[in-house]
Amino acid sequence: MAQALEGRAEIVMPVTRWARRPDTAVEGDAGEIAPGVTAAILVDRLPAALAPHEVTGADVEPLPAGGLVEPPSIEGRRRILRAQVDALRAGAEAQGCLVDLGGGTAFLVDTRNETDFRNILGLTSFAQIAIAAEVGGVLIPFRGADDITRPLTPAQMIALSQAVILRIAGLYDAAWAHKAAIEAAETHTALDLLDLTTGWPA
Repeated sequence: MAQALEGRAEIVMPVTRWARRPDTAVEGDAGEIAPGVTAAILVDRLPAALAPHEVTGADVEPLPAGGLVEPPSIEGRRRILRAQVDALRAGAEAQGCLVDLGGGTAFLVDTRNETDFRNILGLTSFAQIAIAAEVGGVLIPFRGADDITRPLTPAQMIALSQAVILRIAGLYDAAWAHKAAIEAAETHTALDLLDLTTGWPA
């Protein structure tokens, strides 16, 4: 069926599908056809071949351009975008933290999961104990993301921990800023204009 809509035409096409395809080994088997979906499209001009099928009554309701699926609500869009922010933060966190301890000692520290953070926390606690006890000559082996183990002084270990904490805090700050912008956006257009890939710490 087709219906004229202010100079445009809506074409509604029922689409069928095979419930069971014909068996070529069985003579005369036509298979089984089942109802599928209904597709609706808008065209600027109704083809002449379809003119006999044009209807003008109210028995066919016009469908909005974009199809049968309702667009998500503003809050639905916000939920989707907040999840994207969380994924971006987690992805950046999993890339690790570049730590520069000076003197040519710079390397990437793994921050992939809780195990990595527990390792950093445990070694940092050990470094603090060594400093508090004024034990000299202590070196703490630390394995970086490049799988190289480096001997660090207690002060270097604490500096490493601080660098990691600051980076993770920066990632959360960026995520909260993006989520605040998402909450402040009141229209779909405003949400579309948000660039969630910017503002993350390097």
